[in-house]
Amino acid sequence: MRRSPTAHLDRLLAIAGELEQLQLPAPLLVFGSMGKGAARPGDIDVVCDVQGLQDLPLGSLRPLLAACRRHYGWVDAFIRTEGELWVRSDEATCWVRAKNTAGLVASMADAVPLAQVIELYRARVAELSMADCDSGCFGLPDPDEAVSP
Repeated sequence: MRRSPTAHLDRLLAIAGELEQLQLPAPLLVFGSMGKGAARPGDIDVVCDVQGLQDLPLGSLRPLLAACRRHYGWVDAFIRTEGELWVRSDEATCWVRAKNTAGLVASMADAVPLAQVIELYRARVAELSMADCDSGCFGLPDPDEAVSP
């Protein structure tokens, strides 16, 4: 059976929709390939920038950690606090200090709101679906090539 050309993006959109519903102390921003609008992003790189929120316990970001665990390999989440960058542990059970942060912080400079990314990729999926349909994905005959009985 032929796989939908939008299956990968559909999965990422479903996950992004779930992330959008999380109750977090700051909005999620998307960076990396999906934040740049890549045609086929590999995963969702998000940062929750809580700089300026004084004495915020990392435990308040458990819902994001749980989403990372549920969608392991599909979501890379970071927390930006005053002077620190945190990433999920390998097991996605806790937050650990990120290493080699200069490149990460630089790529986060172009991060965009999650809602904006969802809107972009919903439009892209709709476009791809229409193009796939136009190419005869449903096996319907082309009316221009109809043969009379």
